[in-house]
Amino acid sequence: MPFKKYVAVIGSSGGGGASHAGSDVYGLLIALRQELAQCEVGIAVAQLVDCSTPLDFAASQTPTVLWTFNTETNQVERSYEGTLEAVNERAQLMDRAISRMIIGDEKQRVDGLISISADPEAVNQFTFLAAAKAKIPVVGTGGTSLGKAAGDLGCDVVGNSGGSVSTTIETKALSFTASLASFWGLPYDPLISYPQLHSILAACLPVFVAVVLAKEAWRKALALGISDWWLARQTHATFTGLSDIANALPVVVAVVTASQVGRLGEAGLLSGVLAGMLACGAGGSEEGTGSESTVLAGALTGLLAGWLSRQLLVATAKSLWVPATASSIITAGAAGLSAGLGGRLLIRRPCAWVSDTFRSILLYLEAPVVVGNDAGGGRGGVAGISAFQWALALAVGPGVTYGSQRGLYHVVLLPLILFEMERGDPSFLGAVDYCSLCLVSAGVTVATWLLPLPPDHPSNGGRDPRPLARRGAYTNLVWGDFVEACYPLVQHSVFLTGAVYAASTLSTAVLLQEGGRSSAYMPAPLSLWLASHVEEGEGSAWRASLIAFGLPFSATLLRNGWHRFGGWE
Repeated sequence: MPFKKYVAVIGSSGGGGASHAGSDVYGLLIALRQELAQCEVGIAVAQLVDCSTPLDFAASQTPTVLWTFNTETNQVERSYEGTLEAVNERAQLMDRAISRMIIGDEKQRVDGLISISADPEAVNQFTFLAAAKAKIPVVGTGGTSLGKAAGDLGCDVVGNSGGSVSTTIETKALSFTASLASFWGLPYDPLISYPQLHSILAACLPVFVAVVLAKEAWRKALALGISDWWLARQTHATFTGLSDIANALPVVVAVVTASQVGRLGEAGLLSGVLAGMLACGAGGSEEGTGSESTVLAGALTGLLAGWLSRQLLVATAKSLWVPATASSIITAGAAGLSAGLGGRLLIRRPCAWVSDTFRSILLYLEAPVVVGNDAGGGRGGVAGISAFQWALALAVGPGVTYGSQRGLYHVVLLPLILFEMERGDPSFLGAVDYCSLCLVSAGVTVATWLLPLPPDHPSNGGRDPRPLARRGAYTNLVWGDFVEACYPLVQHSVFLTGAVYAASTLSTAVLLQEGGRSSAYMPAPLSLWLASHVEEGEGSAWRASLIAFGLPFSATLLRNGWHRFGGWE
């Protein structure tokens, strides 16, 4: 599409600082294309020398790539690959062509110049001379090259152009675009995407699982006296072990959120770390336990940090013309500190109330269990499940199974599980997830692997079901994942579907009645070991697991055996 203005992008992967993010020439061109389009500015031509080592230490035979831009396809292209000497020769040929585009001898005009660690004395000499003659604005990074272009050649360097220390691909693209938009008087609103909460929490899942396992291992070590023995031999008395490791979870959520919202590379990560530590760090509650730190507060604080970082970067480049390095410092520092203070003063306590309310609801659902234990003297297995627990199990167990088949697992169940795990403890909903989905699927897949339907059965669709069943059984039992493996195996059987829902209901009822806690996404023995931290409900995970696995396993063997040996119509 036609643009209001066009720019030429020239330069290289840089000298001694090329090990930083700015050395990704391809990624930088992609980011520039995206941001420039926001203010209706297009790339007319690009000539970027991408050396495999920093140019300050490169030899003439160092492998190098010449990146260009195809205006017809609007795509970045690897136009030539060879030695540094050969690529520089090609780049110098392009240098003369770009200079003619700037001074108007070519059909494609150039209204501005973006210089990234360019060479005004050799490879890009004619481009800079043409830019000075045409008096077009020049923005970029690389203090040495821009200093020579402005001082020796008379180029009009504008915006926040300057050094590249602490800049990233994303901050460069935003600051260059903001500077040119300000110079030309074009409206520019930085492109901001707001990720959904469930996608942020899903990205943090590995940390949640690691924290829960680490905290449980520390708890077990304390119970055995191992931790006391180890701590007594430490020289740093301030180390208290892993009991408070869960305080890292809200900070991790803040960092991931700020990174996804800000999309500023390392600068966004730094602002998220500052904001998360200030808003969600331990020690904010009256008891000094840090219990007011919640993943919801971390997400909202990270959202604020990401939004502020992009706004501040554009403001410093567009209005104040702050140098690029200083812009990155302000972006990471000021945005992180401001969001962190706002999170601690305004966000933390309301989110703690929401979290406590959610946790209280879960405890209330188990309140009949506690009352029954106090009154009746203990937990009585399946036979002792109350009518309330049966009703709740009928709603939760089949609801989890049905929701997973309808794509609601990642949107609803997984975020609730992680909210429940935010203090580093296993989750009731996590135990339901493991039993109702992983073990139910494992029962079906293991039985199908051992005794598949006849090859000519219509449910097979002409395919052997054993490869899918074998893969599903392995992933279900060893890694607690891939619950979808059983769906094709049960979808044509009302009998198996009923067994799956029955197993979900019964296993959930046992977990409710006996207070089971655990998590999916880990091997079966580890999930059962994790469940043992609830002393009075230690056996519930075993009983629920046997039901969740055994019922669909037996039903699948019965169905497949009937069709294989008893005949079918």
